[in-house]
Amino acid sequence: MVTITPSDAVTLVRKNLDEQEINASAMYSTGSPDTTDNDSLDNIIKKTLPEAINAVHLKAPHDLLEGTDATLTGVTISNNIVTFTAGAPMLRLVSFKAVDSDVVLGEWTPEYSQKGREQLNQYIRGTYDDPTLVKLEGKDQYRYYTIKSSTAETYELNPAGTISECKFVPQHSYSAGAVSYTVSSLLKDAAIKHLTGMVLAIYGDQKAQYFFESE
Repeated sequence: MVTITPSDAVTLVRKNLDEQEINASAMYSTGSPDTTDNDSLDNIIKKTLPEAINAVHLKAPHDLLEGTDATLTGVTISNNIVTFTAGAPMLRLVSFKAVDSDVVLGEWTPEYSQKGREQLNQYIRGTYDDPTLVKLEGKDQYRYYTIKSSTAETYELNPAGTISECKFVPQHSYSAGAVSYTVSSLLKDAAIKHLTGMVLAIYGDQKAQYFFESE
């Protein structure tokens, strides 16, 4: 993962506008977005940046994603099911692996999907050689189906030890105090193009589509 600072985003978006001969000063006219709050184009770019990064990560092929290591809390084991809470909101899963499985998962299953509901049935739920990771509805909490009975016994006093790998793409939200936001290195350029398109769309400029299509 690499970082994009708000100031870098402003510089890069303005460069894109210049290259397309878009007069940024025209965006400060009366009736432009956020003029009642005396916000400038630069502030709109900064506020839109995390949303643009999220959008690009959501639609990117999995092999272009990079991840950051998750900080897991509240890890428990019950009936060979590992439950845990993520320390930060996950936008997408990059890789998840339990200590007793050779299978690396690259996505989770929603709790109320058909496959998610199937995990409640001990006879058809995931096993160590064909596991399933379920995201609980409305929470940053997950359940892994399932580890071996011997693994559960071994890690009874240290449930977190059952998880050998958990990398994810974080879900970003705007913060006025944010110093930077992380993005997969192969998607940085796409994020800036998408951001440029979103900013132009806010101002009703038809050239927004050019940047969306060139990601």
